[in-house]
Amino acid sequence: MTQQLLERTSEQEFSSTKDFSGSALQGAARLWFAVAVFGQWMMVAYVVSFYGGAAVQGDLARWNKVLAGGYVPGDRVGNLVLAIHLFLAVIITVGGPLQLISQLRAILPGLHRWNGRIYLFTAFTASAAGLYLVWIRGGSVGDIFQHLGVSLDAVLIMICAGMALRCALARILARIAVGRCGCFWW
Repeated sequence: MTQQLLERTSEQEFSSTKDFSGSALQGAARLWFAVAVFGQWMMVAYVVSFYGGAAVQGDLARWNKVLAGGYVPGDRVGNLVLAIHLFLAVIITVGGPLQLISQLRAILPGLHRWNGRIYLFTAFTASAAGLYLVWIRGGSVGDIFQHLGVSLDAVLIMICAGMALRCALARILARIAVGRCGCFWW
């Protein structure tokens, strides 16, 4: 009898600890996500206010205060590619976290699908623009190793976007939901 009582008490304590640790982990994950998204969206506010503000005021040369080789007088194509790259970075940074909110996926699946389409297109296009800026336009800060690192990042983003698109088209939703469809290795 005493042994059974001890085993039952031990099981209850384990269950109670398991419930608490699961709740604590879930709470910590939600807090981390909120802090990370807040930081990203603060960066979006900075990019929009600084780069967008300078563009609206017609003072693109102001970009050079914080971005070496940002605005190059006479380089219409390069300046346009940089502007597109910055604009798409804003879209990616706002839209990316929205894809990870399961409640949003459940309540507004159409928004999730369209946001995902826009996200994949912008990720691919921004990566291509970044490769253009580093290798064709030139003038990027850093040595060859930094350029190779940025390029590897761009190529991996493009590959992962393609893999996520493939899974979405094949309706392999479980893999997308847990991030195993290209954004992380299988």
